[in-house]
Amino acid sequence: MTNFRPTDRLTGFLMPPSVDEWLPPKHLARFVVEVVDGLDLAAMSKSYRGSGSASYHPKVVLSILIYGYATGVFSSRKLERATYDSLAVELIVAATTKTGLKVRCELDTRLYPKGIKVSSDEMATLNIKGDAFHPEWNYSIGPECHPEAVIVGRRLSPKK
Repeated sequence: MTNFRPTDRLTGFLMPPSVDEWLPPKHLARFVVEVVDGLDLAAMSKSYRGSGSASYHPKVVLSILIYGYATGVFSSRKLERATYDSLAVELIVAATTKTGLKVRCELDTRLYPKGIKVSSDEMATLNIKGDAFHPEWNYSIGPECHPEAVIVGRRLSPKK
């Protein structure tokens, strides 16, 4: 007879969990935030231009750097990844979305064919809009087809 704890990764939460509840009271991330919050970073805040998208406050960035260095993470890319991979860094960043993120998901167990090639004409029917900043990487796909497309049978084809 084994003595393993049951594992259930599919059961959802009744209420959204708080990152604060998942870290112990004496966690290093809490200590770093408390120390940095006590620092006077007015000179850093005043020198900020404020152009472009909203930025993290210098206290948040400094807290991430100190926590990363204290835990052996020195790479800026690894620190950035930690903002969504690490509960401790999520606590430091206080990660939120502008409008509140609502996600509905379900497991799709169907099998799909592999290796299907998408033609340029088929791509042209998709409602893809590139972002102003690096549209080759950042884009949105709308639910409707491109206004110039018509549905032929079960496939989308460009209007002629």
